Amino acid sequence: MFGYVKEAVLENITIDNRERLDNVDMSSYSSRKQKNQSQIEPADKQGVGGLVGMNDEGTIKNCHFYGKVIAFPGLVSAGFIGINKGSIENSSFNGSKDGSGSGFVYENYGSIIGSSAHGDIQGQGISGFVRNNDGVIEFSYVNMRVTGYIGVAGFVSKNQGEIRSSFMRGTIVGGRNSGGFVGDNYGQIENVYVLADLEMMIEDNGNFPPSYEIGGVVGRNDSGGVIQNAFIAGTMNIDGDVEFISSFGGYAAVNSGMIDHGYWDQELIGMDVGVDEGDPEGATGLTTNEMTGPAAEQNMPEFDWVNVWRTTEDGYPVLRWEER
Repeated sequence: MFGYVKEAVLENITIDNRERLDNVDMSSYSSRKQKNQSQIEPADKQGVGGLVGMNDEGTIKNCHFYGKVIAFPGLVSAGFIGINKGSIENSSFNGSKDGSGSGFVYENYGSIIGSSAHGDIQGQGISGFVRNNDGVIEFSYVNMRVTGYIGVAGFVSKNQGEIRSSFMRGTIVGGRNSGGFVGDNYGQIENVYVLADLEMMIEDNGNFPPSYEIGGVVGRNDSGGVIQNAFIAGTMNIDGDVEFISSFGGYAAVNSGMIDHGYWDQELIGMDVGVDEGDPEGATGLTTNEMTGPAAEQNMPEFDWVNVWRTTEDGYPVLRWEER
């Protein structure tokens, strides 16, 4: 609807494109094909999104997109907004997206609060919510099927900013360098969870070195990366030759940063190893019974059960803001 907005306010806008067969197809937009947008400085990039291509210091509030977005590979493309340098509040993407990118925002340099992505997305280098996060994400979630081959993540592929009080539910079908919540973390992650089934396809297709890093919460927690109060519960199935897996952990494949009060359901995931390479401190495996119902409060005592988290009758813990 908008290619570029500058210091604008977009509020209470809904695009319902579900009845159209072609929906939003950017695959023939030739001016975007001439350069690989991922190689260009942020100020010069051209974003593609169902609602806005680039939000430049604007405010987007209570806006929603329903339908399908198809984008040419290599574009800075997402289901809702290509590049966000402003603020997004209480908004959502509902539908499907084909091609590399993400379900909600491709690159975030601003803030995203109380927003969500739903549906089905697929492509190489795909993530459920944000592809690259250099800003702040709070009180947001993904509920979808995310399918890709390399660099697949349920929530954010690469995080250099802050993610707080958010979650991912659904299914992740990935391969090389994948994570249930974040693929590669250099920033701050706090009070998040993953309730998703991970299906990892391992193969040597001749295009990439056959080396895989796969983690339940994060693929790689790099130096400077901090993950606090996070858990993963879901099945993890491996399809292919496991000899190509270089690092494989129920919580993280590689940890060079800090993990503080992290948990994974080792019974459901079927893995006893929380961190395969690096420092395993802070990641604790529990049984399903220990992580569900009222027992979760006793077995994950570091979580803030008064203000942030609450137990459920017979399921995994949830964030208190989900009750609103």
